Amino acid sequence: TATGGDRVEALEAQTQTLQTLETQTQTLQTELDLANSKLSEANETIERVETKNRSLESAVKELEEALSATEKLNATSQEKYNSQKTELQSAHELIKETLQQVWDLKAAQIAAQKAANVRPRIDL
Repeated sequence: TATGGDRVEALEAQTQTLQTLETQTQTLQTELDLANSKLSEANETIERVETKNRSLESAVKELEEALSATEKLNATSQEKYNSQKTELQSAHELIKETLQQVWDLKAAQIAAQKAANVRPRIDL
């Protein structure tokens, strides 16, 4: 059987082990608190980043809508430009044809005046 001294030594050893475990528990609790604090900071950072991300996504959507509207406007403007260019080319051709007809008529008038022995005169 164990003697009184052996029991005291065993109790002292258990007390020492208990104190060591308490110290380790306190250290682990401190580390856990620090880790929780860092986790909380990380979560706050994630929330800020997600908020900024949503803002950026919204801005990108607005830019895409503006770009789409601009592209539609450009397409419409290009169609109008092409149409006006075609009209202008047609008008230019008509003017050229009309001027040619005027010059042809004046040339015929001069030829008729010469044939009639009338001094050629051009009325514009």
